[in-house]
Amino acid sequence: MTSGAAVLMAERMEENVAKQQAEKAVILVQGSLILSQGLNDVKIFKRIIGDLPTELLLS
Repeated sequence: MTSGAAVLMAERMEENVAKQQAEKAVILVQGSLILSQGLNDVKIFKRIIGDLPTELLLS
């Protein structure tokens, strides 16, 4: 289990869902880094990081 999944499980999320959400977090962060660099716009990365807790807990 990843540490991201462990954090989500602490929020009473089932283990398989927590693992999927942890993977989603990595994809969102990595994707936003690539896009931000490609477009030379850090606002994209900042928005994703700001939305991440809500995105992971409510999805």
